[in-house]
Amino acid sequence: MLTKIMKWISITGLLLAVLWRPSDNYQLLLQFVVCAGAILVALDAWRAEKYLWATGFVWIVVFFNPVVPLCSLARCFSG
Repeated sequence: MLTKIMKWISITGLLLAVLWRPSDNYQLLLQFVVCAGAILVALDAWRAEKYLWATGFVWIVVFFNPVVPLCSLARCFSG
């Protein structure tokens, strides 16, 4: 149940980030939410032996990692 809730929160957060450019105040919160959701989904996929999905969500965890970010959302999504 927790995994399902985090999936929907992460999807909603990503859609909001794409449709509405978050300010710097919400960027860190968005990264934490997406990263936590991706961790839970990756663990769930690994337990279900869906290793390709688990690998994909691990990449999302790496990309949205708020502790050691690869790039900021503003830089990555700006055209």
